Amino acid sequence: MLTIRLRINENIAKHILFFLNRFDKNEVEIIEESEDFLKVQNLMKQELAYIESQNAEFYSVEEAYAELKKNIKRYEA
Repeated sequence: MLTIRLRINENIAKHILFFLNRFDKNEVEIIEESEDFLKVQNLMKQELAYIESQNAEFYSVEEAYAELKKNIKRYEA
């Protein structure tokens, strides 16, 4: 599916949204860019840049599970 980002004048926004809402949800999905959405998007871009910088450490599933068990054990008491 193709994603297009539009900046629309508020005077015609309701007309555009009316038109887009006439399509089936499988054909067009309206994604509103709230402040939370933009924060998460920025965080994901930073995480991707960190991974692409080749400085990130990766763990196998077994290593991650062992680390999780170690942390749980540390907080149990």
